[in-house]
Amino acid sequence: GFSSVRGAAAPLRVCVGTWNMGGKACPEDVDLSVWLKRDAFDIYAVGVQECEAGAGVSTANQRPKWEKRLSECIGPRYVMLAKHCLGTTHVACFVREELRSECHDVHTAQVITGVGKVVANKAGVGVCFDLRHTSFLFVTAHFAAHMGKVRARNDDFARIDKELFRLMCPKLAATLPRQSSMTAILGGLGGLGDAAKVSPEPALDHTFPPKNAPPEPSVSAHFDRVFWFGDFNYRIENTRELVDAKLGEKTQEALQSLLRDDQLLAQIAAGSVFKDFKEPLVHFPPTYKYDKGTSAYDSGKKMRVQAWTDRILFRAPSNNQESIKCVRYDSVQGICSSDHKPVVGHFEVHVPQENFGSVRSAREAMRKGSAALHHPIAGSGGGPKGWSGTEGAVPCDSGDAQPARPPWQTVKLSPGASWVPLAPSTSGLRVSSRSRVPVDGDVWGAWRAP
Repeated sequence: GFSSVRGAAAPLRVCVGTWNMGGKACPEDVDLSVWLKRDAFDIYAVGVQECEAGAGVSTANQRPKWEKRLSECIGPRYVMLAKHCLGTTHVACFVREELRSECHDVHTAQVITGVGKVVANKAGVGVCFDLRHTSFLFVTAHFAAHMGKVRARNDDFARIDKELFRLMCPKLAATLPRQSSMTAILGGLGGLGDAAKVSPEPALDHTFPPKNAPPEPSVSAHFDRVFWFGDFNYRIENTRELVDAKLGEKTQEALQSLLRDDQLLAQIAAGSVFKDFKEPLVHFPPTYKYDKGTSAYDSGKKMRVQAWTDRILFRAPSNNQESIKCVRYDSVQGICSSDHKPVVGHFEVHVPQENFGSVRSAREAMRKGSAALHHPIAGSGGGPKGWSGTEGAVPCDSGDAQPARPPWQTVKLSPGASWVPLAPSTSGLRVSSRSRVPVDGDVWGAWRAP
């Protein structure tokens, strides 16, 4: 947890888990602690797919039995900060009791990517919150299945990343062009846990976004510590016979050879999905497809090719890549009730401990719309005309302490863009997840009126 020394903080211990439960409830005899180590972390984020029912079979919006199992496994010293269920896709976030008072602006949201963008057989659900003045985003998702659906999986990521932005950053999204009413009708349903439903746009082309289109809004780009985890369904592009032979060697060299045929890694390398994300080194065997009740791969008629369908990826600010460090990334072979194996990641996440008294009032002002978020000051590449600038704007992670430069705190949106006053302040300032502003490189500066 946090260090007691002001201005310094020990890294938070974060456990991220994902599991496709195979359309069944978790059996009573399954020991979840072999997956989610009990009472060992500051934050647990757990995403499951096909929870207690087959994909697309259920329209449930809560899973109390599963949540009870999670709570019992993790331990009594934790509180469930947030949860969200859409059909059979579920995410839950637990924090230590002593951290609960440090968590603010907690929200959840959902995006349907299944049949017709209406049926929730495939979807993404997310939780976001601020821990002190650092923002977190956890997203679990279930992407399109089958070997040949690579582009559809990329589209699922892009759609979820875009629509969660509209739902979790509504003030910023409101500055963008509105979608047409017909687009909204065709787009299916997305949802914010504590707000009205919003309809996502459909892809106008098989590629989402269309080729040569301007960059799409990205929820992942607007949070400080970001984790995506789930059944992403990317496959190994090779034959069952070759994969069997490689796995039979039982060496890391053989696994790395198979990973060269992994669709997800190839798509990330091509810049087609999960831009600016990292995945820890995979050193465990493929997590799909197993004969249920065993650790033997599919022996049925289809003899599906094994795959690393279940993954965890993370994203940190470009100027603070060391703020997230993975210390373990593994599958859990001992849980056999599904045709997927659970996957777990253990992370050390650095969160600045410094806390400023103005942060809460600034958040409140922005929620009420009183901050000048939509009134950029004329001028670019520097401060407003006639204003005097401070010596050297400070590039840093948006979660780090910002310099105090009264009477205005301002943020540079992007190279060549205008400077925008956020609020009068004599202290550092961060913006809440509900009203996040687009910071390119997190370059802050302060300017004095003439």
